[in-house]
Amino acid sequence: MKIGIFGDSFADHRNGQLTTIIGEHTNFSWPCLLRDAMDCPADLEGQSGTSIFYSYEKFMSLYKEYTHVVFVYSYPWRYPYLRHDLIENDRYLHWLYNKDDRLLDKLGLDKDLALLFKSFNRAVPYILPDQLLNFIAKHVIREVNEICHKNNIKLVNVFLTDRNTEPYNVNDLSFSAIDHLDKVCSDERFNIRGNSVSMTEICNRGNVDYRYCHLLPENNRKLAGLILSLFDKKEFISTDNISGWAISDDRYDQLYSNIKI
Repeated sequence: MKIGIFGDSFADHRNGQLTTIIGEHTNFSWPCLLRDAMDCPADLEGQSGTSIFYSYEKFMSLYKEYTHVVFVYSYPWRYPYLRHDLIENDRYLHWLYNKDDRLLDKLGLDKDLALLFKSFNRAVPYILPDQLLNFIAKHVIREVNEICHKNNIKLVNVFLTDRNTEPYNVNDLSFSAIDHLDKVCSDERFNIRGNSVSMTEICNRGNVDYRYCHLLPENNRKLAGLILSLFDKKEFISTDNISGWAISDDRYDQLYSNIKI
């Protein structure tokens, strides 16, 4: 038995940390928790900042090795493909699709790279319309499910947003699916000097997201358990219909106690 986990930062076990301020160094990411619960070898292939097509290419090169797969489908609107090695080493910038110039100027990118993406983004409506991006997303989802079905690989599909509003079709799914994971992320709040603040507000002030896979530890544990329970079923579950998601963690409040709000 071996599991492969694919996706963007919501599946990247390196995305997040508890610092020495808390004094806790356990990796609470759901990919690590799932691997440990299954007690088997695992390839944790999630990579922050990447696209659906990036994960698809990884999956296609490795799927024959697995008995189990979790595929987290990133947002369809990201750049489907970028030569990251030619753009900037070790930075995956698919998420910069159609971002405005003000954001690009704040990211600390090399000046030439920022200008390059400004040019890219102005061309987006002409070369990467929604119809094409949605076609790519639909094709990846359909093929991942078909390949796993034909090769007796157990799969759990994970969608970031509401599956009913995305360019997906439930009929393309041969296995269980969880949707609206990003709502769990956005519902989490932090108590900063008596004020309830979202991570979006925190990051807009130039701070980093310390949460593993953009989720609090309790929610990483809950997600790992949910995925584990779905390998032998065919169920379509929305996080909206699951109670008990954590919305706060005072250890993380400490990390952001000094930010301006």
